[in-house]
Amino acid sequence: MTPDGDVWWEGKTKTPPEKLIDWTGQNWTPQSSSPAAHPQSRFTSPAKQCPVIDPELENPNGVPISAFIFGGKRKTTYPLVVEAATWEQGIFLASVIGSDTANGGVHRDPFAITPFLGYNINDYFQNWINFRNQLGYNIPKIFVVNWFRENPNTKTPFWPGFGENSRILKWIHQRTLGSSSVSDKVEKTPIGLIPTVSALDLRGINI
Repeated sequence: MTPDGDVWWEGKTKTPPEKLIDWTGQNWTPQSSSPAAHPQSRFTSPAKQCPVIDPELENPNGVPISAFIFGGKRKTTYPLVVEAATWEQGIFLASVIGSDTANGGVHRDPFAITPFLGYNINDYFQNWINFRNQLGYNIPKIFVVNWFRENPNTKTPFWPGFGENSRILKWIHQRTLGSSSVSDKVEKTPIGLIPTVSALDLRGINI
């Protein structure tokens, strides 16, 4: 944070401020040996700024959660969306999430949270496993999405992304409600439940 209360991160301006408070709460100058901002700071923003956020978000009594959605960035391997068949399978799927790298490898990012994780990753996994023991029958479903699957012939994404992702969110919502229109329109696979083409609302787009 700059002296005038503004935010700053590396790359935001050509010339860094003469002094500020870094992301750990320490005094920082351009001569400091560590970066001023968290590596992912440019992507963060207060949730309350979202215009369609649920007004119950900060209810001190908590709110019901119907689904957890995790995402990777793979050109192959992962489908557009998959629903874990069990809580344990969902934890596994989230733990192996990855993104393709420029050199053809895969960068693993369990739960898509490693840049923000402040304690042992094994303890984090165990907390998810233990969490199931505290839940009742209506546990949240776990989904993994992959907007970046490519057509191997054209090397372009199968899915248009952006606002069209709401179509996948619609299917996820229907699955959490147990909607009869999608309840039997899934394919059982080794990695979970995948929607059939007829289960998705594809009106108006050419896939």
